[in-house]
Amino acid sequence: WQVHVDKTHFCKVFERELLNLSDLTDHQKEKVRDIKDLMKHGVVHLSAPAGAGKTFVAAQCALDKLRNNPDGQVFFLAPSIALGLYFVRWLAQSSSNRGQLHKLLRRIVLMEPQSQAFLSLRIKG
Repeated sequence: WQVHVDKTHFCKVFERELLNLSDLTDHQKEKVRDIKDLMKHGVVHLSAPAGAGKTFVAAQCALDKLRNNPDGQVFFLAPSIALGLYFVRWLAQSSSNRGQLHKLLRRIVLMEPQSQAFLSLRIKG
């Protein structure tokens, strides 16, 4: 027997399902509360094993910070540009219009260690 898996299709379906997630697990809710408490005292570094939901928890915390603080900014350090852009895409889904999204993106800075550069975001067109 030989099984062929269309990885592109799988990844697209997987991404769509992940982007549709909006409810945190009980464990993630607890971590968001912990992080919010830590954020009152400065910078927060979030680390956990792969698949633990770090990006989703970070997205929730960032979104809360951006919504509750009109002058707040988010610095997102990701091991790859793809993960950083995925994080931004998740946040972008919360924006109700293009103008709001543009304002949101101006307040986010991405960094990927290998490029050693900061990336600012904007909408083209």
